[in-house]
Amino acid sequence: MRFDEKDFIAELRGNRRCLIEGVSGLLEYGDTAVAAELGKATITIRGKRLRLSMMSEDRLGICGEIDSITLEERNDK
Repeated sequence: MRFDEKDFIAELRGNRRCLIEGVSGLLEYGDTAVAAELGKATITIRGKRLRLSMMSEDRLGICGEIDSITLEERNDK
């Protein structure tokens, strides 16, 4: 998977806060998982007591106990 510098930025602060810039859509939202669309990829944050702390046109802030973050390329046809 290859991304340009400007595709997205994911900033993790410890295991309690995550800020993602470059979001094009929210795919899943729950207290154990949040998934967002990043152009040709999907980022998924898993944990406990997750909640959105901020959401704007292309930014997403997530708080809670973050256990894992995965990035997957989407195979849209």
